[in-house]
Amino acid sequence: MAKAERFVEADNAEAIITRIEHKSRKIESLLKQYKPVEALKTALEGTYAMTFLFKIHQNHTAKYPIRNWVQFSFV
Repeated sequence: MAKAERFVEADNAEAIITRIEHKSRKIESLLKQYKPVEALKTALEGTYAMTFLFKIHQNHTAKYPIRNWVQFSFV
């Protein structure tokens, strides 16, 4: 049973490494295309930081509706 669990963990680690490598290549490609905002958005995708920034953006637009034109370009 312990051996099977180690293999599952190894497979999971492989999947995580593959996702990180893919994301890194995508970010690098966006930076080479002079798209830093998209690169930052990709880097933050699925992280707590992105969720936190989105909530700040929502609160800001609710409190200051006149300033809705001021937007986070990466949200």
